[in-house]
Amino acid sequence: MKYFKYLFQFLFTVGLFFSSVLLFSQTPKYKAYDSILLNKPKEMGKNNIPREKIILWNKEMLEKMKKENYARGIIWAHINIAN
Repeated sequence: MKYFKYLFQFLFTVGLFFSSVLLFSQTPKYKAYDSILLNKPKEMGKNNIPREKIILWNKEMLEKMKKENYARGIIWAHINIAN
């Protein structure tokens, strides 16, 4: 009887883990936003684009992230503007 109890606990834990991965994973759209917000300003800086244009681009992205209500994107946009 104890064997079934432990087997049930194990299966429940594994099931809970995999369901949480599916429920709380990021959508591909937001992964693309993260990639753009992290890499694009660095590339712009390497290509000697004026700082003002980089800041304007980040402000545009900030507005876009606010419209989509994407908190991580809003944070990254503010960080990019500050840097």
